[in-house]
This record gives sequence, structure tokens and C-alpha cells, in this order.
Amino acid sequence: MAATVPHFPATATQATVADRPTDATALTAFLKARAWLDADALPALAEQTAQTELPGTSAVCVILRLSGRVVGTGEDAEGDGLMLRRAMGRAVAKALGDETIRGVRETVGDRVTVRLSLEIELAGSPSPLLGRTIADAAARVVPGQDGLAVRRGDAVVRAYPSRLCSADIAERPDRTITALLIDAGLPAKDLPQYATEDRVSLARFSTVRLRQPAPDAPPVPVTRAGRTITPGEVTTTSTRVLAIQLAARLAGQVVPANEAGSTAQGPTVARDAVRLLGTLNPTADAYDPPFADARQSALAALALAHAAQHAELPDPVRAGAANGSIGLLRSILSGVSGPASEFTDALCAVAIARLEGRQINGQDIASVPAEARRALADRVVAALGRATAQVDAASTSSASSLALTAAAALAMRDTAEVQAQAEHAASGLVDALEAKPAAVLQSALPLALLAADARLTVATRGELRRLTAATTRQLMPQQVGADAGLTRDFPDDLLGGLVPPSGPRFRVEADCLLHAAAIALTFPDGCPDAPEGLSRMLDGFVRFVHQLTATDPWVDGFRRPDQIRGLVRGSLATDDCPPEATALGLLTVLGALESRAAAALPAR
Repeated sequence: MAATVPHFPATATQATVADRPTDATALTAFLKARAWLDADALPALAEQTAQTELPGTSAVCVILRLSGRVVGTGEDAEGDGLMLRRAMGRAVAKALGDETIRGVRETVGDRVTVRLSLEIELAGSPSPLLGRTIADAAARVVPGQDGLAVRRGDAVVRAYPSRLCSADIAERPDRTITALLIDAGLPAKDLPQYATEDRVSLARFSTVRLRQPAPDAPPVPVTRAGRTITPGEVTTTSTRVLAIQLAARLAGQVVPANEAGSTAQGPTVARDAVRLLGTLNPTADAYDPPFADARQSALAALALAHAAQHAELPDPVRAGAANGSIGLLRSILSGVSGPASEFTDALCAVAIARLEGRQINGQDIASVPAEARRALADRVVAALGRATAQVDAASTSSASSLALTAAAALAMRDTAEVQAQAEHAASGLVDALEAKPAAVLQSALPLALLAADARLTVATRGELRRLTAATTRQLMPQQVGADAGLTRDFPDDLLGGLVPPSGPRFRVEADCLLHAAAIALTFPDGCPDAPEGLSRMLDGFVRFVHQLTATDPWVDGFRRPDQIRGLVRGSLATDDCPPEATALGLLTVLGALESRAAAALPAR
């Protein structure tokens, strides 16, 4: 198997900052390339001014943008002083062939390159990427951070992080490796199938990237995360600011249902009906799907309801969150957001309870119509009755629905009968899940919402928290940065996230915020049964939410930065901003903020 005997020089087991050119070298290259664009003229290859010495650089990649849209790319890996000039020449040639650029030239003349913003990426020395199969090799890659290369004999083809990220294809390094093998002239097959004489090997490389948000702006270093948020930046003040930002941004994603492109248009849609925008893909500059489904909308309504009743947030933000939550709840219950389910009903019920009887700036918060509220209460109480019959046999799949249904029924109908049913369900869940940590994990948020209800007995609430605390302690070693084992090999931008139990090791995603939000909400008010080390864990979650939140300089690489800023990305390996990521991020930060306040931590 030739792929397991690398032809690349064995410089290290993993690419590091030391394997890449210095920031000073990158700045030298950037300033020279920018001067060529501003002069609207590239020097001839034979001219001395075309030479640029780039120590420690094995390859150069250039990206040119017009108003955030990529119009030209160029690469070179000859290893001499003309790499920058050749890469720039290729990028400019592609840019001048762009239809929009041609139109601009007709208006402003030849000095069109002055209007282009510039990104430069310098690659360091490649190091072997080992793996018996493509999947094995891909699992060792940090998507969006590692550059990838395939050598076939003496020829090398590369994939640069800047280009993978700009095309939003960094999240699947296995596909990138396959594409590089094809680009190298090889048939599409797995590594063991190549013969020794094919002389195939894989490598990765570190890079340094500089990018400017506009043609006249200074360059800034940029990574897949924009910039890495340090743990020291997580303070009481910064957590409150992040909560405000997320609450305002999520409320801003609630729009009229009859907007252009809505699938809910029609005579049955009320004029004031709203919907939650779907998953934003900044690269495509579009929401796909255009709108969230009922379940996602209900989760957003719950997060906004929490924000509306949170005293730490300013009244205008709370009012916006309340309006967004109520609008979503009304639309979900009227069917505007698509078909609902028992789970969606239960989320809506808990959200309504969070808003019930609340005031903002002396004004009562509006609610859903009484008729819709009564119908919802009937449905969740009936669902609890059906579910309670199977409480002793709660499975991984049913525990989540049962816990949420019990919390919803308590919230919607405060009667002795419902309280008894909910108490029985909660006690049964503790017994049924005692030896099922996987079921506790999948039920994390519903269990947290149930444990937070003061209408349960103190003993039952304590048992639910004890169950969650045990699972939390199991999760702590899986949090990046929680111990030396997970800090040593992981990028700093993943600190605070949870490593998935299966799948690629470096794929730490926003999905883990489901557990983060649950843990934060399970132990409010500094309750004594909180697991040791909880505050540190919550700080890590907040840092990870902060890292996933779209902000400068990451957003500057897109056409409409203001459309993206403040949303939470699904992962650092993709541009997509799904609505549930922002909702879970908001719940996590609000829960952590409450924990800080309860513990009377000093503001830093």
C-alpha cells in the first residue's frame, strides 16, 4: 500500500504553526501584491520587481473578491521567487474574465483591479498524512485548518484551506482527498487499491492567511474561525454582551410569513403570521431551506422566551425577544410553520409558561389566544396520560418525549392530577434511565426543563439533577481543554466543545450545545447538587458559543457580512448557520449567565 509509505519529508506527525511561514513574510507578500493591484499592473516575469523571496513557503494561493464575491483565484508551488507573481497573474486573469468585472471595466476603464479585495495564503512544508484508507486519513485532518496535498511520483496537487473555506467544502476532507487523487490523474478508488508503482502519498500543511475586508482596508490574519477566542475573554460582562447579541439576532430572524419566497402564502395565513428563517449559507448568500420547520421554530421560541424573562438583559432586547417568541408560538399553533408534533407542542407549552404573567418595563407580555392555549393544554395533558402508562419502560427514544411532555403538562395545567402524573413520570424516568447514560444524553434538554419546575417535589427534582450530574461528570473528560489529553492535539478554537462519541475526532459541532444548554439550565441558582467543576465547564461552553458566533474578521469574506454577523455556525468546518444553533447557543449563554450571577462571581 503505497499510501502508507509517504514520499513527503517526515517533518512532524501533525502540521503546526512552526511549519508555516512567518506573519512578517505573509505581510511582505500581501503588501507587494496589493501594490500591483493598486497600480493595475503586474510586472513582467523577467523583471526584478516580480521576484519576492518568501522564506519557509512551499506554495502560494491568492483569492480576489469583488464586494465579497470570489472572482479570481491563483496558485503556484514552483518554490522560487516568482511564486507570488505567477499566482497573482493567474488570479487576475480569472478576475478579468468575470462577467461583472468586464462590465465594470467598460464603466471605469482598466483600473478595475483597484476595486478588488485581496487574500493571500502561504503554505508551509508538507508533513505526512497517514492512514490505511481515505477515511482513516481524513479523520486526522482538522477541517478548514489543514491544507491537503497528494503526491503522485514527482507531481503534487494541493487544496488550500482558504479555497476550501471560500467554497464551503472544507467539512468533508475525505471528499477533498478523493478529488485531489483524481486531479493527480488517478482513478477514484481507496488507498489500498493503488499499486506500489503508482507512488501515491498524502500530506497536510499549515498556512498563514491574510485577508482584507475591502480594497482599501488593512490586511488581518484570518483562520477558519476568523480569530480564536481565548478563555480569558469569557467574563461576566462578555457573557452578558454575547447573550444580548444572540437574543437580538435570533429575534431578528423572525420575519413575516408572507414575505417573498414563503411557502406559507395563501388565504389561510394570517396577515400578522411570522416564520423563522431557515439555515443561512453565507457562501451561496441564501437560506436553504428558506424557513425553519415547526420543531426548530419551537426551540427558537423557547430560547427567546428565556431571554424575555432574563433580568440581565436590557428591556428593549427582552421586548424584542418576547415579541419574536409570541409571534412564533402563534404561528406554530396555527400551522403556519408546518406540521407540528407532540414534541413541538410540548416545547411551545414550556415557552408559553416562561412568558406567562411576565412584564417588561411595566407592560404585560402578550400571549397566545386563550382558545389556542386551552387546546394546547388539552393535547399535552392527554399526551402525558398516554406516556405515563409506559413510564416504567422508558427507552432511549421515548425518554426525551416523556420528560418534555411532563414539563409541558405541569406548565400548562396546574392541577393535582397533572402534578401527580408528572411526579410519577419524573420518578419513573429516574429509575428507567439510571443505567442508560446514552438515553440521559439524548434527553438532556427535556430533563433539564422538567427538573427546573418547582411544582415537582424537592426530592424528585433532586433525583433528576443527580441523574444529570452523573452524566455531566461523564461528559467533562470529553470537553476539549478539560484535561491534557484533549488539549494537546486539539486546535485552540475547539476549546470548550464536546468531542463526539463517534465520527471524525476533530468534528466538534454546535450539536453539543444541546447538552451545554441542558447542563446550564439544570443547575440554576447555585444549587448545591451541581457537579464539581461545573463553572469551568460552563465557561468552556460559553467560549465555544462565542467561537461559533459569526463575527469579524470571519464575516468579511462574504458578500453581506451584516446578514451573517451574530448568528451561530453549525461548526467551524462549514459556513452554514442553522437556526437551532443560534437558539441553543442563546440558551447555553443565558444558563451560564444565571450560574455566574447565582454564584456571585465577581465581574471581571
